[in-house]
Amino acid sequence: MRRQILRVLAAVAALVIVTPIGGPAAAGEVPWKRIPCTEGGIDRVAYDAASNRLALEWHLDCADPSDSPAAWAYALYAEVGPLAEVSESVLIAYAPTAPTTFAQSRHVPPLVDAICVVTDYDVRIACVGLYRDSRGTLHTVSRLATDDPLVQMKARVFVDDHDSSPACGSCW
Repeated sequence: MRRQILRVLAAVAALVIVTPIGGPAAAGEVPWKRIPCTEGGIDRVAYDAASNRLALEWHLDCADPSDSPAAWAYALYAEVGPLAEVSESVLIAYAPTAPTTFAQSRHVPPLVDAICVVTDYDVRIACVGLYRDSRGTLHTVSRLATDDPLVQMKARVFVDDHDSSPACGSCW
């Protein structure tokens, strides 16, 4: 009996020694400095089918005046994915005073069904749904509720292994 107790204690001690405290939760996870921010919205959505460009204007009612400000991001959601994707290269610093306003106009990436502004892994501020026909051609972009089942998965920040050229097909 005493031997079994010593084995259990040794196993627990080994787990405590090798289990990291703090830091990234998974290997290769990108650090993301965040602040509590839950307010904001979409100001304008415009899709140009001829150029396949989506223009978005949003605002966040948050700011971060620190020397190394926290960031928010666009998260890309696909119906088939277990996680929403946030490219490390699109983590965007908050303005030093509120509101934080922003606008983007980019090509719509393939296989993306929604785009949300996120301020944390599971905090969606505002979203747009991208609706395609049976051939995969985008025909409608409209506001989407942040509690829609399509955007309920957590976001994950991944290392963008592309340079800053427009060839990044998963970036927005």
